[in-house]
Amino acid sequence: MGCASGGRAMSALARQPRRTAARMTPDALMDALVDREATAWFETCRDELRRDGRAIQGGWPGTKAEARGRVLRSLGAELGRCYPSIPFDERVDRASTRVYAAARSAWLSEARKDDDGGELAP
Repeated sequence: MGCASGGRAMSALARQPRRTAARMTPDALMDALVDREATAWFETCRDELRRDGRAIQGGWPGTKAEARGRVLRSLGAELGRCYPSIPFDERVDRASTRVYAAARSAWLSEARKDDDGGELAP
């Protein structure tokens, strides 16, 4: 039961001029790409629930297959600049695993806030 892939979050990478992203180390570029995609995925899922008047509860609704699809759609071309000596499929697997874990972590953190009676973040 994944979330639709709606709007995208504006990350530090998205706000940077192209020349800055081009000068990033492969590790820094991968971190920025993963952060951008995980944040966008989490926010899309959270916002869908809020539009329905629901709080975040339970486990992360995303799947590893969805993470891979998001990585291929959103990051495929950019992954070519990360670790060019590593086969592309392996880069996609690494990025997918990290995107899934980061989005899930954000979700569970937000769910704990909701469970503790904290206010919903905007």
